[in-house]
Amino acid sequence: MDFWVGGYVQDLLIIISLLAVAAGLRRVIRPLQTLGMPDALIAGLIGVVLGPAVAGLLPFSAAHLEVVIYHALALVFIAVGLQAPPPGTRTGTARSIAFAIPVIATVQAIVGIGCVLAWNATRGGPELHTGFGVMLPLGFNQGPGPAMTFGAAWERQAGMRDGAQIGLIMAALGYTWCCVVGVVLVAWGRHRGWDRAEGETAVAAASMPALAAQLAAQSAETDAQQQRAPARRAKHGGLEPLTAQLVAIALVYLATWVFLELMTPLLPAQHQPTLWGFHFLIATGFALMLRPLAARLPGGSPLDNDLLARTSSTIVDLATCAALAAVSVSVLGQHLAPVLVISTVGGLATLFACVWMARRAFPSRPFEHAIVTYGSLTGTATTGLALLRMLDPQLEGPAARNYVLAVPLSALLALPLLIVIQIPVSEFPADYPGTALTVLGMLVGYAAILLLAWRFMAPLRFGETPWKLWPSD
Repeated sequence: MDFWVGGYVQDLLIIISLLAVAAGLRRVIRPLQTLGMPDALIAGLIGVVLGPAVAGLLPFSAAHLEVVIYHALALVFIAVGLQAPPPGTRTGTARSIAFAIPVIATVQAIVGIGCVLAWNATRGGPELHTGFGVMLPLGFNQGPGPAMTFGAAWERQAGMRDGAQIGLIMAALGYTWCCVVGVVLVAWGRHRGWDRAEGETAVAAASMPALAAQLAAQSAETDAQQQRAPARRAKHGGLEPLTAQLVAIALVYLATWVFLELMTPLLPAQHQPTLWGFHFLIATGFALMLRPLAARLPGGSPLDNDLLARTSSTIVDLATCAALAAVSVSVLGQHLAPVLVISTVGGLATLFACVWMARRAFPSRPFEHAIVTYGSLTGTATTGLALLRMLDPQLEGPAARNYVLAVPLSALLALPLLIVIQIPVSEFPADYPGTALTVLGMLVGYAAILLLAWRFMAPLRFGETPWKLWPSD
């Protein structure tokens, strides 16, 4: 009995059971098969309805699931980072994602503060706290953890009523845009043939026939290698290949933990939680360093792309279900109107921005890269990868790796945004609307700077028809 104390085992068993229920529903409900919605998203939505947030029928702990999500995020990044890059020349797509994330996050902040200013203008005074507006980028692309943390701090220090819950609600609505609208977007893109667009139009330097020939040659080479390569099996007395992948992932995470333990005392106390919050970026760096070292081991590298891809997919399934099930929506009714207005305008802006930039910013697999970017900008990294699995089930294409490689730079570019959005919250309502308008101007300027840098440092090209959502030629 003592071995079951603590609740983590029970909560993980509930999450796994939800995945089983979702897989069973897919077998008997034909629309789910047609739509192609990932089982992990279905399982998470069932968890929200049956869990403590709504019906209270499933006794899992949201706090336990948040711990699972925290560690799973790093493990996914490690598993993807350990994979060898896909064949072909570098196209700069990872740099494009690195700029796309902070640009669209800044647009979300502009939309959020703009909605607060418009709402209060119609009410004749500062009725709505500016924290509602800046919760849009926090909840949509940082997830429930940071949104709840910032909201709780503003609740104590800046008079934002229900700040922590507002953060969780905004994250929940972000998940809705990711899981519902994102799935519809994937289905619509397939219907329009966007998923078959291997190259670009506005950013292509090579002609389409040449690009098609190159892709065909790469595909033939990959198929031939797979036919020649025998299935990996354990050597006599050696580790099972899957075990070897888990050992490699664990070693990287162990190095990450040791690094964090050593670095934490060197930082001021107020910045120490931030360091631990970026653990997945540090883990990605160690994973990228381990890959070439493993190739020099006697007998060759024990790392296997296929097994690593399957491992990352498994973790994504568990983390996605847990992330959705952990969301609380208990105070949504009290702030329904302003939250729905802000999240709807922000969700539409994110949707159109991600689709518009697909053919203009991503030289290869534009729709796949747009989907993983959209998923991460409305949910978290795990939900973005879960959406990508609808197009790349094993996460073995370039989009997953490019996203992982892009995250460290995107986090660095987003730091000014995280600093600026706190200014109008701390000054509310004493200096409203002056501070809010000043910050709005700063955000517009920063978005312009990022766009300019994106244009010259990554393959962003506006093309001859910038007014078209998805240019066809």
